[in-house]
Amino acid sequence: MGKICKGLTLVLPILICIVATTGCWQDQDIEKRSLVAAVGVDRLPDDMIEITLQIVKTDAASKSSENGTSQNAVWVYSTKGKSVFEAVRNQLKSLNRKPFFGHNQLIVIGDNMAQNGIKDIIDVFERDPEIKLTPLVLIAKGATAKTILHASSELEPVPIVHIKDILENF
Repeated sequence: MGKICKGLTLVLPILICIVATTGCWQDQDIEKRSLVAAVGVDRLPDDMIEITLQIVKTDAASKSSENGTSQNAVWVYSTKGKSVFEAVRNQLKSLNRKPFFGHNQLIVIGDNMAQNGIKDIIDVFERDPEIKLTPLVLIAKGATAKTILHASSELEPVPIVHIKDILENF
C-alpha cells in the first residue's frame, strides 16, 4: 500500500501540470485577425488566379448595427498568384492582419474559372482546417467573382450576408 501512495504522490503533480497547461495556446486575439466574410476566385486572361476577399471591418459593422444605418462595413481586397494557394498566400504579404476564414459564408467562383472545373478550388478550401465546410458555393455566370464581392447592399452592412440570404430563400 505504501508503494501505491508513493507512486500517486509522484504522478499526481505531473497530471495536474498536464491538465493545467493545456488549452487555447494557439488562439489569437480577434483584433489581430481579419474576418473574411466571402472569398472570390477568378482566372485572369494571363492564366493567373485572382483571389478576392471581402473582409469585415468590425468597428464599422458594430457601429452601423448600433445606429441602425447600413454603412458599408467591408473592405474588398484582391491578390494574384499562379495557383489558388499562392494567391491566398500572397494575401498574407499585404494584409496587416492574418485572414481568418472561420466565418467565411460564401465562395464565389468567376465564370472563367468555373469553365475549367471547380474541384481544385474546393479542394484547397476543404484541406484548410481553419475553414468551415459550411460556406455556400456560387458560380458567377457571366461575371467575375470580384464584381460580385464589390456589390453593395442597402439592407445589410455586410453585403455578402444579403447575397447569402437570397440564395438560402430559393
